[in-house]
Amino acid sequence: MRLRPMLALLLPALACAAHDARAGGPVFWVGAAAPCNFNSLQTAIGAVPDGSEIRLARNQAYADVSAAIDDKSLLISGGWDDCGDTSPDGTTTLVGNDLMNQPVFTIGSAVTPRLVVLRRLHVTGGHLGGVALSGYVELHVERSVVDGNEADVGGGIRVDGVSRDDTVLRMSGTLIGGGAAGNSATTGGGIACAHATVSLGGSAIVGNQAQSEGGGLFLDDCLLRTSPSGYDFGELGVVSLWIGANTAATNGGGVLAQGGSRLEFEAPPGAYAIDGNLAQEGAGLLLRGSGTQLTALGLTLSNNVALQRGGAASLHDGAQFTMQRLLPMQAGIGVAASLCGAPVECNLVRANRAETYTGGAFYVQQASLTLRQTVVEGNYSGNGSALLLVDSVARIENSVLRGNDGDGGPLARVIDGSSLVLNASTIAGNPGQAALIQMFSEGGANNLHLRNGIIWQPGTTVLQATPVDTVSSVCMNAHEAESIDAVVHEPGFVDAEAGDYRLPAGSPNIDACGDPLTGPAPDLLGRARPVDLAPDAGEGDFDRGAWELPDRIFADGFEGVPDP
Repeated sequence: MRLRPMLALLLPALACAAHDARAGGPVFWVGAAAPCNFNSLQTAIGAVPDGSEIRLARNQAYADVSAAIDDKSLLISGGWDDCGDTSPDGTTTLVGNDLMNQPVFTIGSAVTPRLVVLRRLHVTGGHLGGVALSGYVELHVERSVVDGNEADVGGGIRVDGVSRDDTVLRMSGTLIGGGAAGNSATTGGGIACAHATVSLGGSAIVGNQAQSEGGGLFLDDCLLRTSPSGYDFGELGVVSLWIGANTAATNGGGVLAQGGSRLEFEAPPGAYAIDGNLAQEGAGLLLRGSGTQLTALGLTLSNNVALQRGGAASLHDGAQFTMQRLLPMQAGIGVAASLCGAPVECNLVRANRAETYTGGAFYVQQASLTLRQTVVEGNYSGNGSALLLVDSVARIENSVLRGNDGDGGPLARVIDGSSLVLNASTIAGNPGQAALIQMFSEGGANNLHLRNGIIWQPGTTVLQATPVDTVSSVCMNAHEAESIDAVVHEPGFVDAEAGDYRLPAGSPNIDACGDPLTGPAPDLLGRARPVDLAPDAGEGDFDRGAWELPDRIFADGFEGVPDP
């Protein structure tokens, strides 16, 4: 799926959504003539009682808007043709005041918890952002567009909260950016959040710019959640979350998170990606600081371009990054129909680039990276290595690394006291490397642990290490046994030329190894390990590599992927 065709469809799709107005509050109309109650939005906000709905008719323009909602719960809804309309369609446009340095909406409550809903609105032209949220407020932005706004912090929406529990932004069916210019800011082009929670479901953050950091989102001590829901954007189908085509002049083209922020990405029912973002470093994401954590189920990180390092993600100073799929024990608890509950490759790190330095996929400095059931493929680095670890820890399990290009450099560099664990994974088809893993120990000895894996890249050296480094290699199949302890035999892939590195029943890697893991151990497709297809070819019941063969009937690669 490409991003630019999607943008052209987002606005028309908003017009097709069904109306689900909240019940219970009195309804007041703003418009040009009777039976409208008001002709000014700000007058209506000040006059109506708490808990009201204000409906905006499109029989007048809404220009020079700088609306303030202070200590009041309201629903403001657009898409109404006039004040007698019974069915909304599309959005109502509110344009900020060119002469005032103000947001289009300023929403806050100093003491009392409030609920504010903005529905079917196109918010544009704000010169201190589109929406500014603070205080004890839960704000819902539904089926709306926030585009063409600018600010120093938070071009589209700025959230300056009390705490993660007290200040909440929930978005559904909403586009942040997407126009010719998107939203722009020095920090946080699309959304900037501090000390609050942001929940995204069926939403897109696209085409925003930051002159410094966080082109799509900038998070500081925030909780970012995705709900397991989607929104039907017409020809695109159901989109759960799309963060794409955002630009940061320095760090974090898609997302920058710091200050102990937590990013919790649920397994999605539909398209779910951080795609096509641009930055100097951390084009998809940049995470930094102790306590800053990302956990993603079924995420795609694709086509992001870092001019320096960290095409998919850059991790620093104690940050933690984890990608994995749903464990088998979780299937059937309301999530089995999600993308990451199906027997497919659902965690993808694909076609990201670091143009001039290194870490085409990941650059990790004094931080932690965990990849489980993840495909890392087609990433490029202009100065070598899809993965670079500096004084860091990385754990890669039940994953495949294929088709990554270091422009003659290694697949992975492990530097200065780092630790890399590769369990039950497959490395094959990565072009151009003289060595697949290089270890440099000037700043401290490194550790490498290899178990139950397949490394097949004839013509290369698996490992270049220094005498002080610690290397453990158990039950490995590799193309050479000079640099690591391994058995050397053809892996017996289904179709290596086509990049299909699954194992057929005849492979000597079936049932070759003992248990490399602790706890539940799904393979790349989420199938439980081990499956004993006796007689064993080695030490136990586990297959080498990322895929576990579930049944000899499905072993020739032509019957398709079996159910888990």
